[in-house]
Amino acid sequence: MKSIFKNTIYNLLYKFLMLVFPLISSIYVSRVLLPIGVGEVAYAQNVVSYFIAISGLGMSNYGVREIAKVQNDKKLRSKLYYELLLILLCSTFVASILYFGLVLHTPTFYYRFDLYFVAGLQLVFSAFNVDWFYQGMEEYRYITLRSFIIKILSLVCIFLSVKTKEDTVCYALISSIALAGNNIINLLHARKYVCRVKFQNMKFIKHIKPLMILLSTGLAIELYTKLDTTTLGIICGNIAVGYYSYATKISSIVIGIVVSLSVVLLPRLSYLVENNDIVKMQEIMDKATRAILTISIPACIGVFFLAREIIVLLFGIEFLPAVFTLRILSLLIVIKSIGNLFGTQLLLAFGREKLLLYSTILGAITNIVLNILFIPKYQENGAAFASVISEVLVCAFQILMCKKIIMIKFNMRDFMTTVFASIGMICGIFFVRNFIITGWIYILLVCLVGVLIYFFLCVILKNEIVFMIFDKIKFKTKNTKDG
Repeated sequence: MKSIFKNTIYNLLYKFLMLVFPLISSIYVSRVLLPIGVGEVAYAQNVVSYFIAISGLGMSNYGVREIAKVQNDKKLRSKLYYELLLILLCSTFVASILYFGLVLHTPTFYYRFDLYFVAGLQLVFSAFNVDWFYQGMEEYRYITLRSFIIKILSLVCIFLSVKTKEDTVCYALISSIALAGNNIINLLHARKYVCRVKFQNMKFIKHIKPLMILLSTGLAIELYTKLDTTTLGIICGNIAVGYYSYATKISSIVIGIVVSLSVVLLPRLSYLVENNDIVKMQEIMDKATRAILTISIPACIGVFFLAREIIVLLFGIEFLPAVFTLRILSLLIVIKSIGNLFGTQLLLAFGREKLLLYSTILGAITNIVLNILFIPKYQENGAAFASVISEVLVCAFQILMCKKIIMIKFNMRDFMTTVFASIGMICGIFFVRNFIITGWIYILLVCLVGVLIYFFLCVILKNEIVFMIFDKIKFKTKNTKDG
């Protein structure tokens, strides 16, 4: 079994690459394509994302869980790998027909056929997306290295090819090619871990029911996470989409980094459930909950207070309306991080797909209603409010369901030390803001001061999670030197 700490570090780096590299490209692209061009590409990719969700069948979670159960048996994992891959190929074929049929027969989409065709290539090549296999095998080191190479190449291509505001299609094409390269490399590399399997020995039917449940869950998630962008595009146009998508991009980066602390747990929790080791599972969940709160609370506060500086510095003064939107979305850093731990990680590990489905349906219905009510009046800010309220309800429901499965502990002492340290961090940020410093120096100085103050106060207040992290780092460093 691989080290959870190492997997967490690798997955943290992976999420960093997946989120920060697109951010770097966005800093450049936002100044070339402007809000209208950014909005056009974002809307096209938003439409494609619904069909990717259909083709994916919830495989990203189901595949991780099932592969994790048989990761030590090459014959069983090979058989499972090919069964799930063939199902994925068939579902993607059907979804691709539906998507391109929609594009060809919808005037709004057909008018920009070039853009929607190029964006649709992401759907076609999603048939070869087997990241679930590597996550189930806990091969986070490989995932990180592969992603780094692909992201570097795509970033170079964007800088070389996207030169004017007319290059929207070119930008979308590079994104699609990067995804295609990523998935094809995965497919070729997977041969290292699997052996040949006879087709007649494969069994597909047993996977259909849980995949249909997870498909429903995935579609519900798509509705309440992506419908806001779709509704914005319909009611308010592509400029509002541009503002919202870039505010979302920032919050998603921070959420993705925090969530990476728990994403690696699904294969391990699935393994523990299979072996009925509930005590070990309880221990892992307790530490994970405390770690996520220790990181997510100050991150949320930092993004809230630095929203204006972040937006203007990264994307330019043209995206100033996105500042308040980002402040609203910063609340999701805590909410979604906790929700992912109890929803995606714990409920799926216990095979409670239906409970996860019910929570996402609740979120989808709430989000649809609130989008209809808020967006016409508040535009991108209305979409943000709808997302936050929906996620609060989903998170609360998932925690209540998890309490029926295992005992959930809440460490009040760690929580209070986190709150007090965060207050100290805010004071430090306001102190630095008194200085007349602009640009990257200002942001870096504020972040540095905030982080140092926060961790210093956590040490003074004896936050156990911070000490645990330090001990892990010290242990790994000692082992490296000894080796």
